[in-house]
Amino acid sequence: MSERILHLKPVMLRWYGKSKAIMSASLVLLLALAGLLTVIPSRQVQAAANTHYVDVSNGKDSNPGTQAAPWKSIDKAATSSASGDTVIIAQGIYRAGANGLFTLNPAGKPGALTTFKAAPDARVILTGQNDEAISITTPDYFRVEGLWFGGKYVADSKATPQFTGTGKEIIHCTFFGFWQGPLFGWTQNTLFQDNRLLDNGGNFHFHQDYFSSGLPGSDQISNHIIIDHNIVIGGLGYGLHLGHGPKNAIVSRNFVAHQGWGSFDDGSDNLWLNNFYWKEVGQPPDTDPTHIWGSYVSDTNAVYNNNTFGPLAWLVNPNKAGSNIHDDNNAFSTENIPNWALVQPHGKNSVVLQAGQEEAQIGISAANLDNTVNTLTALFTISDSRTIAALLTDATIEPLFSTITSLQIPAGSPLYQTGYRWQGADQPLDIGFNVPAPATQVGFWNAFRDYMNLYHLHEYDNTGNALRNFDN
Repeated sequence: MSERILHLKPVMLRWYGKSKAIMSASLVLLLALAGLLTVIPSRQVQAAANTHYVDVSNGKDSNPGTQAAPWKSIDKAATSSASGDTVIIAQGIYRAGANGLFTLNPAGKPGALTTFKAAPDARVILTGQNDEAISITTPDYFRVEGLWFGGKYVADSKATPQFTGTGKEIIHCTFFGFWQGPLFGWTQNTLFQDNRLLDNGGNFHFHQDYFSSGLPGSDQISNHIIIDHNIVIGGLGYGLHLGHGPKNAIVSRNFVAHQGWGSFDDGSDNLWLNNFYWKEVGQPPDTDPTHIWGSYVSDTNAVYNNNTFGPLAWLVNPNKAGSNIHDDNNAFSTENIPNWALVQPHGKNSVVLQAGQEEAQIGISAANLDNTVNTLTALFTISDSRTIAALLTDATIEPLFSTITSLQIPAGSPLYQTGYRWQGADQPLDIGFNVPAPATQVGFWNAFRDYMNLYHLHEYDNTGNALRNFDN
């Protein structure tokens, strides 16, 4: 009875004995005839989501896409899957077809995301026909997990991973060699977590590694974005860029090193928590107000807490009237830039780190950290002599990333248990990249609402109207 369900009228049924009992078809019929059972139409039952498989080495697009008989191409999976399905991709290099880009499809639904993910322990690289980085697009309510995207940087190629829209989850992915890194444009209800971004962006400061934007005054306001625990290395633009008025972003536990500039934020009611900045290479702050360098805060109701600004990394905070910018419990290195007046410690409870004492303060020496970052940059620079094929099998990559992700603040460090703990627990939180954080998106937004009350922030819908105010 696929289209109908059975409802028992109130009746006392007792079952005796330890064995499992079931109602037989004859009993159902008797109950129905006796008027004790009514049959009513049910709502349409949706078909269960399916799991498909892709294997570039052993698959065929004429196969059914099962684990035993996988498809060969990403394009076949994108055109043959249904909303909410999961596609598991085997290790290998997957090259775009004649159109020169990857279009991942179809859209999912809230609570039932379409998912493209790497098989366990598989290194899956999506690239162009000639090892060049090419564009990727995804629909709404879509999850991408564990895939590598990129290739050789091509100037003016406009190659970008594009994730504009709503309901995206980009998890454990690697992006390298793009003209511009992951571009979220207008985005809502998005999670960007545990990704690695290397060598993305050109030599212009708006060719950034990560970019969320929006259209103020329209129904395309970027909001409710979580950017958490990503590694951003070696691009020449901003590492993390929130432009054109995004609201309600949580930017937390990101490691940003050897970028042109650290971060940029001109939205409102955003949180920047426990991020780690190290040796920016762009123009440092100066007295010209038109120069927007470093980690720049120009929004209203911004919170910068528990961030570490290491050597040659800084926070430029204009503190404009009415901006309600909070910068508390941040750490600043004395090995900074000559114009110390613009970058000296801001806010309450700031910590000053002494140059040359990095191992005791952040858990790794400056030489070791620089070597790790420089080596990763070189490994992900694809050229005539460094191919995608070499990247596919390089066993040194994950240990290098682990050097960064395993950083822990030493117990004797001035950063040890000195910051404000997420969700308001009594025990202080370390100032640094690797600290505990909420385990779910719900937990992140509960933490955000704690900060709303602490700093008098607001929460907005996608048109910029307040959903709730602090203390609500």
